[in-house]
Amino acid sequence: NIEKKEETGKTEKTEKPGKKGDNTEKTQSGETKTSQSAIVKKYTAKFYSLKAYYMGQLSGLEAQAKRDYAALSKEQRKSVSKVSFAAKYMNYALALEGECDGQMETLLSQMKSELEAVGGDTSIIGTIRQAYQAEKAAKKAGYMSLLG
Repeated sequence: NIEKKEETGKTEKTEKPGKKGDNTEKTQSGETKTSQSAIVKKYTAKFYSLKAYYMGQLSGLEAQAKRDYAALSKEQRKSVSKVSFAAKYMNYALALEGECDGQMETLLSQMKSELEAVGGDTSIIGTIRQAYQAEKAAKKAGYMSLLG
């Protein structure tokens, strides 16, 4: 997979692009590696921005639910279960999750396409997707524990 080229009297090591998992380097200056790194940095910023937006939405939803619950009279709080009270907020949270999932998949797809275009390693896509799912599951578990 590694070949040597003679260019202007210099020997240059390159790896053939296209193999998943290579640490592709097309030039001595590391042009593809830099491009791959730039792509990862660009999308990392987008992922954090997406996370910040949706975490803010969830925090606002949680605050609204707490305000609405506190506004209930003692009798109303006794007669309504936390789970049934929280149902409308959970439905909104599920809608937010669907939106976020869609945007995340769009970003991952775009990132994969850009990495493939430079012969970059796309294995990071699965790693990011797994981290996203794990963080989402932990956040859900935290909210569900509030109902107990």
